[in-house]
Amino acid sequence: MTSLPSNFPRRVRIRGGEFGASARAMHRKAALENVSKATIERKTMSTKTTLKRIALVAVAAVGFGMLAVAPSSAAQTVAQTYLYCSLADGGAISNTSTTGATCNGVAGIANTVTLAVVSSAKDILIVTSSGVLASKVAGSPASVVASGGGSATVGATNGTATFTLTTPVAGTQTVSVYTATAGTGIYSATAAETVVITVSGSAQSGGIDVANSKSYLVAGESTTAITDVVSAADATVVASATYSTTASATIKLKIVDLLGAALNDSLTATITSGPGSVMNVNGTPTASQSATSAAGDTGGLHKFYVYASGASGVTTITIKDGSTVVSTETVTFSGVAATYSVKVVKAYNKIGANADAVEVTAKDSAGNLVSPLTIYAFDGTAATGTILSQATTASGIATFSYTGIAVGASVITFGNASSVATSTVTGTATLNVSKSTAKTVTLSLDKDTYAAGDVMTLTVKALDANGAPVADGALPALFTTGISSSQALSGGDAALLSTLTTPATVSGVKTYTLYAPLGGGVLTLTTTEGGGTDNVIAGGTAATISITATITNPSADAAVDAANAATDAANYAADAADAATTAAQEATAAAQAAQDSADAATAAVVALGLRVDTLMASVRAQLTSLSNLLVRIIKKTKA
Repeated sequence: MTSLPSNFPRRVRIRGGEFGASARAMHRKAALENVSKATIERKTMSTKTTLKRIALVAVAAVGFGMLAVAPSSAAQTVAQTYLYCSLADGGAISNTSTTGATCNGVAGIANTVTLAVVSSAKDILIVTSSGVLASKVAGSPASVVASGGGSATVGATNGTATFTLTTPVAGTQTVSVYTATAGTGIYSATAAETVVITVSGSAQSGGIDVANSKSYLVAGESTTAITDVVSAADATVVASATYSTTASATIKLKIVDLLGAALNDSLTATITSGPGSVMNVNGTPTASQSATSAAGDTGGLHKFYVYASGASGVTTITIKDGSTVVSTETVTFSGVAATYSVKVVKAYNKIGANADAVEVTAKDSAGNLVSPLTIYAFDGTAATGTILSQATTASGIATFSYTGIAVGASVITFGNASSVATSTVTGTATLNVSKSTAKTVTLSLDKDTYAAGDVMTLTVKALDANGAPVADGALPALFTTGISSSQALSGGDAALLSTLTTPATVSGVKTYTLYAPLGGGVLTLTTTEGGGTDNVIAGGTAATISITATITNPSADAAVDAANAATDAANYAADAADAATTAAQEATAAAQAAQDSADAATAAVVALGLRVDTLMASVRAQLTSLSNLLVRIIKKTKA
């Protein structure tokens, strides 16, 4: 009998029955492990599914909740609701047709301001931030009483409900009205109307409101009604310093108190610096530099008259109500003109009339503006154009028109006499006459490269057929449909570009302010010649005009770089994931192959075990047969 190697695996040496039981136990263990894993996975998936279902139910609940409140929101629509107030203690309602009336009051334990609410078929809720909303004065809704900071509901109304608000202390009080569709009880979150009531500590007849009082200056002696004082603006008055019994300027005022009512207090006007005199009535001037208006001036309207005294200089007049400064006005008294300063308003004039082409400013030896004064003008090259022969200064400036006759230039002379030879004060200016239609049109930008958001200056330049700037003013159909941009522009003059066809040039140039777009890259501005250019007029094809610039945006570039880096990282991660997947698949295949090899080895071992069992059974049978044979032999020997 051949013996088995001593290093043969332990389980191979197990008897057949023992090995079979071991193999079955191993199989049951593996099956239990697989069942356990499957059960855990099912539990995990069940938990995830449950959470998703809960989330979906929550979202649905929120959605239905939002739908449920929509009708309430719709019911809060405010229509035709107005809140008014009076301007005086217990006074009448000042506004019955518009919203947002301003309101003032006077502090006092028994003082009130009257408010009115108008709403069409609405429930009304009145809310006050301070003070007391007292009982209703008139109107159909139920009576209301609300303490400071509280609120009260008024029934549905289709008319006017009037209330009184107490004003016990100085300060401000805010009153707001909220509305709801009648009977719903659901009020809008936004006030339909609000007024802020300013409560003064002064009585109605005291306390001037400087901010809302008005003062303005007019040239000469004005005795007309001054009801226009509310909207009139101050004038710059320059007058001759020569003594006159006619006022050089008139100061008109309208004074109101803190409640907005006319204030009839006396005012004092005082010359605080400079020459001249001031009076409260017009007439023969005195040397007085102070005057007091009558307290009885109707409607808070007051006048003061300022007179020349023969001396030149800037005179400052200060008007006060008691110690309170109401306003300050100035009048310039000038002597004889000593200098002319010439300003060319239109350097390039068209053929034909050109209004306000030149301004001449006259000043005396002290630098004061001189008015009124006649300034004379004399043509240079009459064949080129003619100037207005004379003009009178207003506030020290005389304006002249110019008539262009032919293309060219002319030197104009201005003097203080009817001829150049007799003038002792002179000034000159060169005026040009050019065509009004352009031969050459260009666009240009002040830089080639801009950072995003930078200020850009776009220049339109138009030259006539002689190479000179076109005549100043709006050019006829310079462009067809405006200037288009390859990127969206905003701010500055961006809104003008798309419809810009007739730019108004000065010396052939017009500039526009733009802002570099945020997107970066290349910006292109493009337009096409219009029908008013020489090229199109002559039957030529309208030329395309464009300009480009580079826009840089460090933030955008950094964002692009970051995005590219993120993309690269994602690609690397994807490649790594692919490699890991491949490795996992290869490992799975190797594991499967190893499992197959192990299964084959196990099968071989089992087969070998069976052969061993068979061999052992054969040996046992042979031993039994041999034993039986020996028994028989022994028996025969004894016999």
